[in-house]
Amino acid sequence: MVGAADGNGKLVIAGQTDSIAYTTMFDADSMVTTSVPYTDPTLPAGAPQVTFRGVGRLGSDGKLAGTTSLRLASNPDSVLGAVRWEATRKP
Repeated sequence: MVGAADGNGKLVIAGQTDSIAYTTMFDADSMVTTSVPYTDPTLPAGAPQVTFRGVGRLGSDGKLAGTTSLRLASNPDSVLGAVRWEATRKP
């Protein structure tokens, strides 16, 4: 991930020529990252475009943890998959 101070950035996947633009914003106690629509190379050929949305929170133990979901770009209410994550190393 390559980010900027204004909250915009791009996700660069090893072996892929295209990057995925995203925006990160802070809302109350949450960090919310949302991508622009893109064609996911891991999905079957002809699959519709998708977006990802990640929500993370800093816990009282100092760990950043959250969930990220993959959604149809044409219908963001349609979640194709979701994962839970936890940041385990300090930058």
